[in-house]
Amino acid sequence: AMGATLWVIAAQLLNLGAVKSTSGNGVIPIIAMLLILLTYGLIKLNLHLGKPQFFYRGYYNLRWSPVSREIAGVTLFVIGLMMMLFVEITGLKIFEYVAYGVTVIGFALGSYYMYKLYRIPARPFWDHWQTGSAFYGTALSLGSLLFGLLLMPFGLSDAGVMQIASIALLGLALESIGHIVHRQDVKKFGESQASYFEQVTTFGKTYQMRNALLGVNMAIMVWLMMEPSALLFAVSFVSVLVSAYLGRILFYALVIPTTMPGGFFWKNDKFKEHAIETGLSDMPQMGIMADRHHKFDVKALVNVIKQTTFKEVFMQIKSIVRGG
Repeated sequence: AMGATLWVIAAQLLNLGAVKSTSGNGVIPIIAMLLILLTYGLIKLNLHLGKPQFFYRGYYNLRWSPVSREIAGVTLFVIGLMMMLFVEITGLKIFEYVAYGVTVIGFALGSYYMYKLYRIPARPFWDHWQTGSAFYGTALSLGSLLFGLLLMPFGLSDAGVMQIASIALLGLALESIGHIVHRQDVKKFGESQASYFEQVTTFGKTYQMRNALLGVNMAIMVWLMMEPSALLFAVSFVSVLVSAYLGRILFYALVIPTTMPGGFFWKNDKFKEHAIETGLSDMPQMGIMADRHHKFDVKALVNVIKQTTFKEVFMQIKSIVRGG
């Protein structure tokens, strides 16, 4: 959705007639839909760490934490998108460039720290520039196709399909190059070798399907650039979405930390599955964490609000502003 939003801004600033809505108010529902998607993403981003009722603590450590900076950047991006929607609804074009500026700055900060937080030396499978090429490549490919899909009801010309397909192809190529280099680099040492072994064995079929889809999707983009087709464009969106989804599965499933010495050879996945299924994982002494997030506890949030004094609220706001 971030990539699609950049298309909205580029279409207005660069006067890209081929991808501008043919309807005078077409941009409003497009921005509104993107805002819904990104707001949902922001909520999930805030609530997936620790106990959801303490989501606001994610902003506390701006001075040191890439996670806090990512959350702040994405929040700024959503605020900018809200401003864009406000400008389009009210017609107050005087604030248009301000809205665009806030959105672009939010994208730059949010996306950079989204990448930066995974560059952890103790996670060698992630600690590679390919993480960035995958993130930004997806923003270019899937984001472009999402924008085109939202634009279809308001009129997507053949020239627009060609423009969008060319940028999507660039994103897919960037992601593919990253994967090729990453594959060679992770074979060299330690836990990254173990991750690669898991990638081509346990997750071999998923890995092969993701790679095949990348090739197929690039071929589709080339075809769309030569022979624009609304139907093929819609199919390509689904195909790229599946490819991105498989890529994220591999990204999170294959990482093996160096902070667990010998962990790849020591841990017993079958016992872990059994412990989660039977409830043994609820016992701290088992040392097993179930693969699930905490549920949002409304009562706990209400209690936190009731128990927090104005002085504590002020101190928390001060902590956010000062960055920890």
